Amino acid sequence: MQFTVYRNDNAASQKHVPFLLAVQSNLVDSASTCVVVPLITSERAGSPVSRLMPTFVIGEASMVMDTLQLAAIPRTLLVPLSRI
Repeated sequence: MQFTVYRNDNAASQKHVPFLLAVQSNLVDSASTCVVVPLITSERAGSPVSRLMPTFVIGEASMVMDTLQLAAIPRTLLVPLSRI
C-alpha cells in the first residue's frame, strides 16, 4: 500500500481540511473513487487519540489524520501534492 497526500481544492472545505490522505490499496486503482482521510490542523483536532489520529508534518504544517471522517470521493477531485 502506498499513501499519497492530496491538496483539497474544494473551496467550501479547504479552510478546515487543507489536505486529504489516500488510504486505499493500489490493488483497486481501476475504481472511479478513492478512500481518503481528511488531514486537519492540530489546533482543530484538539486532543487527538494518538493511535487513531496520527500526526504528520506537511511542509511547515503539523496535520492530524481525522480518521473518523474517512470517505470515498471521485478520483477526479484528487490533486497530488506529495508521497509520504
